[in-house]
Amino acid sequence: MNNNSNIEYIDTNIVENDINGTQNDLQVATDNQNSTKFDLKNKKVNLNAAKSDLKIAKSALFEHKSAEFSDCNISDIPKHCMALCKGNSVIVDDKHGIRPMLDFITKQWDLTGYSVADIVVGKAVATLFVYSKIKAVYAHVLSKPALEYLNAHDIEVEYGTLVDNISNRAGDGICPMELCVANIDDANKAYFALKNKVEQMMKK
Repeated sequence: MNNNSNIEYIDTNIVENDINGTQNDLQVATDNQNSTKFDLKNKKVNLNAAKSDLKIAKSALFEHKSAEFSDCNISDIPKHCMALCKGNSVIVDDKHGIRPMLDFITKQWDLTGYSVADIVVGKAVATLFVYSKIKAVYAHVLSKPALEYLNAHDIEVEYGTLVDNISNRAGDGICPMELCVANIDDANKAYFALKNKVEQMMKK
């Protein structure tokens, strides 16, 4: 664990291009390509108090004022859709579903060894975690197929609620992304299957 109390905090909801963060500042890209400085002290993430990257990721997901806490209560409401942490690097993203991970992979962000806290984790995004060499996962809601898949790939898992499957947005069936990888166990094949599925759905 890096005991430096300064972190590189990347909010992908603001920053869409390549980011060179410093220990105390985050360069925020705006629509007109101008930039401002963001004071990381406002985030109040205490790395010295953190016991693990996963706890920091959970803290960032729920925006707790300190990373020193036992467990997130499942009644807590996440403030972001996904948060990742490795050492003094924290990334948050508010896009839903598998989009954050697909974007990271497309942009070739190296997430090897990161820990992830996510609102909903089904097998689809679990395959992308394995593809990206994520080391630990916290899911506010976790599906049984995802738990089985992550366990099979020796990824540490914590969760708030365990469900049979991840439903589609209408709530009348299983999520199409889950169906896409239901019979795929190879993470590389799963990535390309999901990428193609998203592209097909966007054309409709």
